Amino acid sequence: MGRHLNFPIRRSRWSSFFIGAVTLVLSALLAAGVSGVLMLAVTRIDGALLIILFAFLWCCFFFFSYPWQRRVARALDCRRPGICLDDNRLTVPTDAGLTMQFNLSRPYELRFGWFDTQVVTVAAPTMHTRGVLTYAVLSQDEQQLFLKAEDSARDAVAAGWSRSNQMTPVTPALRLWASDLVALTELLRKHRTQ
Repeated sequence: MGRHLNFPIRRSRWSSFFIGAVTLVLSALLAAGVSGVLMLAVTRIDGALLIILFAFLWCCFFFFSYPWQRRVARALDCRRPGICLDDNRLTVPTDAGLTMQFNLSRPYELRFGWFDTQVVTVAAPTMHTRGVLTYAVLSQDEQQLFLKAEDSARDAVAAGWSRSNQMTPVTPALRLWASDLVALTELLRKHRTQ
């Protein structure tokens, strides 16, 4: 392959939660600032209209900052050791503190795909939340690795991955960003056919 690539592993969901919480507070402060300036600029303004404007601006600032939140979360994940592809060796740090290594010059099995999931919400058992899971399973000798991405299947569909039935995950399992999972899997596919 002649290349050295790193793919960040998505760590705890807490980092995304804290980024969202900070963004929520910053959005509220920014909306309050804009509403305060409007209140000072306009001598007569209805209080209800000001509250509606504040709520509207708060939601807009928060949801329009979502791409920025994802970039910050990914940048934080990039600071930690990730999956390293160095020529014919794939090195994978697991959550258990162990490091798995796959020698890509030897035969290995690669399964991948995506599927929809339905989760019953706890608060309302009659309601279902739909989600998408993109996955890849790498096997060599006695080692198996389950890679997954829960946020999108857009990259997998664009790469021509087929929709599959739900599968039983193996351990260890690691979460990646969807684009990184597809890019890594496509590199492993091309390497296997060479």
